[in-house]
Amino acid sequence: MKTRIFLLAVAAVLWMAAIGQTKTIIERQCWLDGNISSAQNAGASVDISALAPGVHTYSLRVKDSEGVWSTIETRFFVIPRIINPATNIVEREYWLDGNGASRIALDASSAQISLTSLQAGLHYLTMRVRDNNGFWSSPVTRYFIVPASLEPATITRYMYWFDNDTEHFVSGELTSAASVLPVTITHLSEGEHTLSWRVADSKGAWSNTMVESFTFTRIQLTDAMVSLAAEEFEYTGEEIRPAVIVTDGETVLQEGVDYTVSYADNIYPDTASVIVAAAENSLYKGQVTKSFLINKAVPVITTPPVALENLQTSGEPVILISAGEAIGGEMQYSLDGENYSPELPSVTVDGTYTVYYKVIGDENHTDTEPETIVIIVAKTPTGIDKVSSNQLHCAKVVIEGHLYILRGEKLYTITGSVVR
Repeated sequence: MKTRIFLLAVAAVLWMAAIGQTKTIIERQCWLDGNISSAQNAGASVDISALAPGVHTYSLRVKDSEGVWSTIETRFFVIPRIINPATNIVEREYWLDGNGASRIALDASSAQISLTSLQAGLHYLTMRVRDNNGFWSSPVTRYFIVPASLEPATITRYMYWFDNDTEHFVSGELTSAASVLPVTITHLSEGEHTLSWRVADSKGAWSNTMVESFTFTRIQLTDAMVSLAAEEFEYTGEEIRPAVIVTDGETVLQEGVDYTVSYADNIYPDTASVIVAAAENSLYKGQVTKSFLINKAVPVITTPPVALENLQTSGEPVILISAGEAIGGEMQYSLDGENYSPELPSVTVDGTYTVYYKVIGDENHTDTEPETIVIIVAKTPTGIDKVSSNQLHCAKVVIEGHLYILRGEKLYTITGSVVR
């Protein structure tokens, strides 16, 4: 395809301004690259298809009706190279201290450059690469210092800080360059932060400062992470503090480090609470409340009631038992198993009686199950004067279905069955 360049009309305009309106342009000439001998009549365009890529010039002059030529106007233009884009690097080379004549080729893998031949002091390394179109890149130069001794150095110290707060840096010793250094971030607020760090070698030289950004978000404590050793307890009169287990996946968290524990309503029978809250400056946030139940305790009978012995009717009420004592409630008694009273039961008629007793619990104790005592009350021995060969003193005698108790200094002569 034929390539053309448009004429420069600027020269003609300038010439017309210079000669005034009484003269006219009668001829135009143009030529390329200063070759006036190849001047030709200037048309609307100029063929530049034969020109090589690079910088060229276009010159133009005009002649008026009196035969006078104008000053030559020249403009520069560039014909670009038309090449395919490079796709990969095919060659690499470097040299030291500007000595391009001693360029050394590199392959695509990492290379170690020997510095043993260099004197101590400031040096520089220059590199360039060539693409698959055959073009070399601009050289890139980096400066470095060769120390007085080339003995290998090891990393021995570290220093780091957060968010450009260089006044509160953390530093310490490193025993190995491969050591893993734990960094505590729990004192930071949630959100975006930066970590800056550098290391020093065994010769005392510090590295450049490295900076990384990170986002710190605390872990929310959830109900599923908290469990109690037990969820029901019996009233003891003291605070009840069930053991708490807090886990994050397979990790068991530590009380006082990751979380704190407090209790509420944990003395008297009712629903009590355990409050597990994230510890200050820990990896966790929020709190979880767990409930547990405090049940009423069972009263303790310290002295059970006892049946009284050798009871017999006398016309007055006869108390059947001695009083019992209990902790956690009031001892009460009944002769029918339904109606209970703290009064000791009594009777006026002989016979066999069952006394029921139990502890009626207070606000912190339950009632006990009833227990029983069987008591026998004898008939008073009045008018017994039958002769018998048995002489009894303080004996129990059954006569015609009645029990009698014989006491005192009097001697009785009776017939019947003797019950001791």
